[in-house]
Amino acid sequence: MGRPWMEDTVKAGVPSDPYLASGVGQKVLHLSHSSGKPVNFTIETDAAGNNQWKTYKQIKTGKDGYAFFIFPADFNASWIRVKADQNCIASAFLHYGGTLHQQPDAMFSSLAGIDEAGDFDAQLIRPAAHNKNLQVLRIAGGSKQYAEIGETLQRVTGVADSTAAMEKILALKQDFKVDEASVIVTDKTGTFRLPKTSARYDQPMTFGWPRGARNWNQKGIC
Repeated sequence: MGRPWMEDTVKAGVPSDPYLASGVGQKVLHLSHSSGKPVNFTIETDAAGNNQWKTYKQIKTGKDGYAFFIFPADFNASWIRVKADQNCIASAFLHYGGTLHQQPDAMFSSLAGIDEAGDFDAQLIRPAAHNKNLQVLRIAGGSKQYAEIGETLQRVTGVADSTAAMEKILALKQDFKVDEASVIVTDKTGTFRLPKTSARYDQPMTFGWPRGARNWNQKGIC
């Protein structure tokens, strides 16, 4: 992924630097500008890598100054570049997606896929502040079980139940939005567009909102 433009001063009809388009999977182009009026962008392609450019697609931004384009699966070109029909401050970002492994390693067989049916265990994990133990809260089948793991990786007995504190500290809330193109996350550093992947991530699960979690599996190892 990368960007030919990032809030650059763009002159009408002057194309961006070429961006490599061959040898990758699905491609998405994000366009934005701050001119306050519609801008037409043109995608140009160089099929053979011999500096012979042709118009591929024209995209018009909306009132918010943003538009995106998902390239078809059969798109084939060596290079891509973009130009605008008027002077503006613009960004053009290309996101490339790879292909999934066809034969996953057996060592990952305990990890559940997001689209697999059946119940699963989720575990919230954090270091304890008052000792060197690892606090673990297991959530499975509507029940919760708290435990602490010591330095020797053995369960520690006789510890206070910190379920309430764990749930408060590690609450997984909805901290994102979703549109047709991306997952949108906003924090104190800015707004970011991330790949959507499965739609199941867009709904809460027994332990909260899964986009706020690292991973989970069917055997209770997280």
